[in-house]
Amino acid sequence: MKSYNDEIAQMFIKAMKEGTAPWQRPWSSSALSPKNGITGHEYRGMNAILLSIAPHDDPRYCTFKQARDAGYTIKKGGKGHLIKYCCFLSNEDEENDEEEKGIFMQKYFYVFNFEDIEGVPTFEIPEEKKEFNPIIKCEEVLRNFDVQIEESKIGNEAFYNRSADKIVIPDRHRFVDELAFYHTAFHEMAHATGATKRLNRNCGIFGSETYAFEELIAEITSFLVGRALGCGSAPKKESVSYVASWIKQLKQDNRLIFKACKLAEQACNRILNPTESK
Repeated sequence: MKSYNDEIAQMFIKAMKEGTAPWQRPWSSSALSPKNGITGHEYRGMNAILLSIAPHDDPRYCTFKQARDAGYTIKKGGKGHLIKYCCFLSNEDEENDEEEKGIFMQKYFYVFNFEDIEGVPTFEIPEEKKEFNPIIKCEEVLRNFDVQIEESKIGNEAFYNRSADKIVIPDRHRFVDELAFYHTAFHEMAHATGATKRLNRNCGIFGSETYAFEELIAEITSFLVGRALGCGSAPKKESVSYVASWIKQLKQDNRLIFKACKLAEQACNRILNPTESK
């Protein structure tokens, strides 16, 4: 029987091979973030990324029991998606109040997408504007980040200069649309979070597996930031060349995707809340 780590690693390998990993999609929306269709709870962290890989247009999920209790029926052939729930159970009977004691618990559940459930309300996909316009929330994140972001009118590269602690990207008006511009900016901001004075992440040297892993972290981070701000995510062309290396590393160590997602979530939080880390 496959372990949880093996199952998740295989899902990511399949998604990357098919080009359907969430950070490889040129579209996304905060309104389409995976959520529990019964409670309204929005999935976070690893669960959100896992459910974003699933081939569904409906973002709503629930457990078999929740569907049954709500009077819904799982369709024949409906496939559940494995997610993990973590919680800390404190020991209320402990006499020593100076140190919190208890047990850390992990539970696994299968949730079903509403496309595979009969009797649920129809999901209306929200319309999104197609015009090229600055997104206020994204502009605030770029402005509040503690790294200078320089838009070059003549340069053809986007990169984070570690020695100068500066991000350089092509001028926004040279991008095909705002989606591509913000994704590129968030990707480079993710690299900047790895600096020693921020999250102190080993980013490796160009061409190394560590460098390829850092690129994976940056891609997932950009996806998470874009989703949080409702501006979506579009892949960097350069990231495609790293897919083979990512797949190789995942096959060698199925825990790497968990590490990448954890580091990406830290980078995302650092980008969205830069003042909390000062």
